[in-house]
Amino acid sequence: MQGRRIGIPNIPARAVPWYLAAFTTITIYLTVTNTLFVVASEKVVGWQAIQYVATGELLKAGGVALITSPIIVEVGRMVLAEIWTERRLRRARAEVHRLWDEWLQRRMEAEARGEPFDEPPPSQADGRR
Repeated sequence: MQGRRIGIPNIPARAVPWYLAAFTTITIYLTVTNTLFVVASEKVVGWQAIQYVATGELLKAGGVALITSPIIVEVGRMVLAEIWTERRLRRARAEVHRLWDEWLQRRMEAEARGEPFDEPPPSQADGRR
């Protein structure tokens, strides 16, 4: 089972805080920058009209954020999952190399002392063949 999913965009329950953060950040950023652009381009006369411009920009930015935030979060999750998987693989490989190096060291030490070495290699030590 994949876990509980929420709503029409089918958001994984664990990722809801990330979606909300992305949605909020995108909405605020677009609202502020677009409002400032409209004000700077002198299309607004008087400070009283800025509230109407900001409201209009907020609605447009919310629509854009509603569409883009799931995409951004899912791509980010995929990239992070790939990075974490690669790190786990590297750690596992390092552990296997460490086990083989230690086994080889013990075997060489036993040979140097002229003692028999009957310890199975790490690949067979845990019951796998």
